[in-house]
Amino acid sequence: MRKELWEMLAQFLILTFDASSFKMAETLLQLAQEP
Repeated sequence: MRKELWEMLAQFLILTFDASSFKMAETLLQLAQEP
């Protein structure tokens, strides 16, 4: 998956803020930074 797509998804989850969404957003951002 493209990094931009992960970041968009993560931003969306952060905007729909709750604890589980934030956790998932963090995980997606970490995955996006891996090669």
